[in-house]
Amino acid sequence: MPFDITSLLLGVIIIQLLLLAIFLFSQDRGRKQSHLLLGLFFLSLCLNLADGLLLYLKFYLRYPSVALWGTGCTLLLGPFLYLYTRSALFKDFFFSPKMLLHFIPFILLELVSLIAYWSLSHDEKINLLQQLTNRQVHGVFDAVSALIFLHFFTYQFFAWQLIKRYQAIAASRFSDLQKNNVYWLKTLQVAFLLFFFLGLIKTFIYLTPFANFYYVVFFLLVTLLFVFVNRVVLKALNNPAMFTSLEENDATGAAPPAGMKYGGSAVTENEKEILRNKILDHMVAKRPYLDANLSLDELAKQLQLKPRILSQLINESIGQSFFDFVNNYRINEAKKMLDNPEDPKITVLEVLYAVGFNSKSSFNTLFKKQTGLTPSEYKRVSMQKRSGSGIA
Repeated sequence: MPFDITSLLLGVIIIQLLLLAIFLFSQDRGRKQSHLLLGLFFLSLCLNLADGLLLYLKFYLRYPSVALWGTGCTLLLGPFLYLYTRSALFKDFFFSPKMLLHFIPFILLELVSLIAYWSLSHDEKINLLQQLTNRQVHGVFDAVSALIFLHFFTYQFFAWQLIKRYQAIAASRFSDLQKNNVYWLKTLQVAFLLFFFLGLIKTFIYLTPFANFYYVVFFLLVTLLFVFVNRVVLKALNNPAMFTSLEENDATGAAPPAGMKYGGSAVTENEKEILRNKILDHMVAKRPYLDANLSLDELAKQLQLKPRILSQLINESIGQSFFDFVNNYRINEAKKMLDNPEDPKITVLEVLYAVGFNSKSSFNTLFKKQTGLTPSEYKRVSMQKRSGSGIA
């Protein structure tokens, strides 16, 4: 029966989330603040699901005095997910007292709901719990539910903005696509966006002609959460080095205002052209892009320029981000190696490492973006052209 299967899956998920939270709380390696915030996120979700499961199993009908303690737990998910995103992306993040303001809605809802509930008589509590179990309570409850969903989606929006800002900064400072990789955070955001969207449908489906599909949506929601916890979360926790943290104050911008250089002196158009040529000549003569770990700071050091000045010149005079600028050289170098290989048996893997990439997926993505072909396809076409020209 769907309800029994759903209850079983919920019970397993609750145990898994509790174990994940304990695991994160006990981690000594890595960034403890991030582990703590993610652990609190999972613990809040665990408590929210446990409260819902006890209601569905009618446990509260036998012990009404302990019911509805988890009413506001959902209001913890948005803040913890947002703060975890900040802590994971920016290495100078610290939890300040003013961040406690994020939890005021949770505290208010808990106080109001518990005081209102405890003021009821025993029979009134039983009646309310029966209505909640049978999904017969609407009005104020629907309004509160709508605000809870809005609360979470708002935090998701701001967390997504943090990820976009991080990627923009990383693209201006790093040449390695893996340092732009926020796959784990995006997965977490998208997964819980889907979960809350399904939860929104589940909550308000009674207003639609599809009210009879309530348990179908509920079962789908629980199943997807079960898959997420078992596959995505565990995999991510086994690979903590998923992205490189930045200084949060770098978010003010990777380049100085146009026309500024060396602490305030103006950069003339003639100087920009000279410096632009210096950068391009250096890229051809020294080929620094062959270093897979090349960063904006390292290239600036080689050119004896301020990193922000270099970023400004690449953005304004060359019209590219640092990431695109460096990787265009790498792709062009790879094309040369595939067009005229010193060793005809050279593999695509050997080429990508030789030109400064350390990820096959990154290389394939950027190569196809520039050429319209995968490296293997390009190599095959190049071999056919050489064979047709009589070149071995």
